[in-house]
Amino acid sequence: MITPLQMAVLRLSKNFVEHHKPSNMKVKIIRSKRYRGYSGGNNLGWTNIDPSSKYVVFINNDLIVEPDSLYKIIEFMKIDENVGASSGLVYYGDGKTIYSAGGIVTEL
Repeated sequence: MITPLQMAVLRLSKNFVEHHKPSNMKVKIIRSKRYRGYSGGNNLGWTNIDPSSKYVVFINNDLIVEPDSLYKIIEFMKIDENVGASSGLVYYGDGKTIYSAGGIVTEL
């Protein structure tokens, strides 16, 4: 199960989300009474996740999700149970130049 967490600044109607999500995906929309900023919105979402969720997706309001990208990230994470977080490629606004290809943390 994937639980996308929508930030307060992301104004999507429940009908829009229900219409566009895959049928096998459970979505929970959390609305905040006040603007919390990016990290505050993520924190609010994190405190409201379903404890049975295996994967949690934080989606920024300017994210463009390519088809099958979340599926590919999850398949990668299934390969190694030590992987606790993953990200796809992040591009600059030109859509061609890579801003970030992720990183590796081996110890905290």
